[in-house]
Amino acid sequence: MDKQKNVANQWYWLADCYRDWGRYQQAVDYQLKELAIRQQLDHQTGVALAYYQLGRIYQVWGKYKDAIKSYQQSRELYQQLDKQKDVANLWYWLADCYRNWGKYQQAVDCQLKDLAIRQQLDDQTGIGNAYYQLDRIYQDWVDTPRPKGAGILGSTRQLAQPGRSQEE
Repeated sequence: MDKQKNVANQWYWLADCYRDWGRYQQAVDYQLKELAIRQQLDHQTGVALAYYQLGRIYQVWGKYKDAIKSYQQSRELYQQLDKQKDVANLWYWLADCYRNWGKYQQAVDCQLKDLAIRQQLDDQTGIGNAYYQLDRIYQDWVDTPRPKGAGILGSTRQLAQPGRSQEE
């Protein structure tokens, strides 16, 4: 069992190196090998971490749908394990991914969930980071190119309408 954990750790580090190197497909391949071992070992925290790492690879690669799916799987596992700080971290990464993708309302929604958990945990550093992330989202949202002649107030009012999907 310890040998398998060590093998999983090595797959993790290889995936991490390939991600940093920009060779994303290899990074995904190695990360999936780590995930498979963690699942075989029934190491739920390790499985949750492996899904998170997959999300990071996909996000850097620009494959946002895959990143969101991986982050959600990680968040759900951490929720089942009652690891609230990790759940908050995953809401943060979901918000970051949606912000990178230009889906600002979804980013705000996720970031507010992160903030709520940080407040429940009285995690002052996390609360500060959550507000910082909200500011980044709003800054990117405001800086989004708009049609010529559309004033900033009109554009943001239109974007912020309840029930309005970003994909419209």
